[in-house]
Amino acid sequence: MISKRDPRFTKEAVERRTFEVLASLIGWSVVPSSIQQPPPPHPDIKCEVVGLGPMAVELVALDPPSTRLRMNNMFGTPDAWHHAMTQWSEAEQQMLQADLRNAHVSPHFANEAGTRDRSLALYVLQSFLLARPGFTGRVTAEDLEYPRGFHWANVGRFEINNGPQVSSPSGDYQLSIRGLLACASG
Repeated sequence: MISKRDPRFTKEAVERRTFEVLASLIGWSVVPSSIQQPPPPHPDIKCEVVGLGPMAVELVALDPPSTRLRMNNMFGTPDAWHHAMTQWSEAEQQMLQADLRNAHVSPHFANEAGTRDRSLALYVLQSFLLARPGFTGRVTAEDLEYPRGFHWANVGRFEINNGPQVSSPSGDYQLSIRGLLACASG
């Protein structure tokens, strides 16, 4: 596991690597010793580009407005799973935990399915799994009588004992353009 304090993954380190890759892609020859990363409100990067002179660069992401909601929903899926679990009796929670200790559950939802919809659908999924100990495979929306926003879930069994591990893709399979350079000569 990577520590949050790992210097390779600080905001500044990631910005610098992103800049260096993107600068080379657009054909800039950046003088390495000229790269500066001043604190906000200054641009992310100040540097000297051979043939262009001093440049100020702000790294931005161009995403549709729905991206933040979609990503929040995706990252909220484990919390929705835990919320659904609290709706069961202690005995049922223990049965689910014991059965799913070696499971990875990957539910797929519509982008707009928020925490409430996810929690309700995951409760129905948990009910399905309670009735089928050891289940492995795909659970469809039809299997669960079409809970709102739920498409399907894959349930796999692995050599783990800290399950269930629950993660959901963001649901948007289109590649977004990230890390484009917004440049202004400095």
